[in-house]
Amino acid sequence: MRIEPTPADAKPLFTFDSLSLGEIVRLTNKHSSNLMARHLLLTLGKERYGDPATPEKGDAAIADWGRERGFDLTGVDIDNGSGLSRTTHISALQMAKVLDAAYHSRFAPEFLASLPLAGMDGTLRARMKGSPAGSVRLKTGHLESVSGVAGYVTTAAGKTYILVSLVNHVRADFGAAEPLHAALVAWILDNL
Repeated sequence: MRIEPTPADAKPLFTFDSLSLGEIVRLTNKHSSNLMARHLLLTLGKERYGDPATPEKGDAAIADWGRERGFDLTGVDIDNGSGLSRTTHISALQMAKVLDAAYHSRFAPEFLASLPLAGMDGTLRARMKGSPAGSVRLKTGHLESVSGVAGYVTTAAGKTYILVSLVNHVRADFGAAEPLHAALVAWILDNL
């Protein structure tokens, strides 16, 4: 195998169109595909800074995006894009501000559709089943001694709240954090 410029008289033998970005993000978020999340980070870097695709370029592309929108992403470390890293970190407030921007962006419908629905699909299929259908859209994340959810909870009155719950504790991976996340959701639904 070798890489060379395409000859002028070359004819394609086969073409394949990928899924749309919205479909890729939906598959990535609903099922928590770490490989796809990493590839999205790599693609962001490549599109902004050219070949080769690297996590560093992806991280820089996200930092640029944040600066262009006035976000303070100081201290945020994306690392590999999937969240499966001890160096990846973001504060709850920083995450909430990004989620607020996503909610008010022109791409909000596609993004919201990508988040798992409590008790219905994706990584929340078996969690928070008592929530009203379609009212809880949260991305989940787990790492040894870490559990998190981030997304949106919509009350019966139609008001949508941002929820970011990050638990760092040795018992988080033994299921101790899931009841806390569920209690926060229930409190929002019952009290706001």
